[in-house]
Amino acid sequence: MKILYIALAVIALLFIASQIYFLIYDSRIETHKYRVIKDIGDVQIREYEPALFAQVTVAGNMFESQNQAFRKLAGYIFGGNEHSESISMTAPVQMQDDEQGSEMRFMVPSKYSIDELPKPNDSSIQFTEEKGYYVAAIQFGGFYNKQRYEKYKEMLQQAVHEHSLETVDDFFFQGYNAPYQLIGRKNEVLVKIKSPS
Repeated sequence: MKILYIALAVIALLFIASQIYFLIYDSRIETHKYRVIKDIGDVQIREYEPALFAQVTVAGNMFESQNQAFRKLAGYIFGGNEHSESISMTAPVQMQDDEQGSEMRFMVPSKYSIDELPKPNDSSIQFTEEKGYYVAAIQFGGFYNKQRYEKYKEMLQQAVHEHSLETVDDFFFQGYNAPYQLIGRKNEVLVKIKSPS
């Protein structure tokens, strides 16, 4: 029995250590910079800085196809390009449904310009230079799924309507954490808006 308690204690310590490591690792990842303009209850109005994105469009909605899309983009940054160059991971990962299926985007580290990026081995990966933009955003913790996304999307839609914010695109999701991180998770539903007023 004593050996069992020791084994459980070791497992618990390893779990805690791994989660602390993930929290520290997350804090070192480059993120898409933004300025908070104001808070409206649980909703935040932000202005995002210009950024360069690697993106891919795949068949199916964003929850059905996220693994396929992630593998394509991760393959690129882990060396699946003409120079076999590893590119640092950034946060958040963006997902959005569109007419062709669904889109996933990674922000490219800010040290790169579009001309400096190695060409992807996978021709479905595209690059877009995004100008600065305004969003309304709502945040939630824990793990995300379609039901939770729809719940917070509805809350954000209501706030956008109540405050007469003019949207300029569809709603999208941002996730900040690796799937094996269990604590301190951060997820967001956002929509681009025309003006923060």
